[in-house]
Amino acid sequence: MLVELIPILGVVWIIIALSVGVNASENGLSPVLWGSITLFTGIFGLVIYAIVLSNKDGNNQEKICPECEASNSPDAEFCSKCASSLADKDIITSSTNAPSEGWVFLRFIALIGIFIAIFAVLVTFMCLLMMIS
Repeated sequence: MLVELIPILGVVWIIIALSVGVNASENGLSPVLWGSITLFTGIFGLVIYAIVLSNKDGNNQEKICPECEASNSPDAEFCSKCASSLADKDIITSSTNAPSEGWVFLRFIALIGIFIAIFAVLVTFMCLLMMIS
């Protein structure tokens, strides 16, 4: 009975890997790479993806134009909105630490992955117990 659940868990894990690929694409990362890593390494790939995504989100810095208060890239010399020089003035650099929209989705997928990993360990343990007795 429990052995019959293993293919279902495999299908769910494939869906999780595809979901990670879609999320990676939305965050400017390689969907094939991250989907494959998650598929072949399981929960470990999901954890690695979460770490990479958190590092990517934490490095969102921007220059704020003192004239029009528009956001610009950190290496910009001129404002993209009003074209005033950003090199000679006091520039406020802000870091946007708000989590990306994909984080809520990723946390949900990670939680499902953890439950699947725990369930797979329990199923394996139960199968071994049945084989012994």
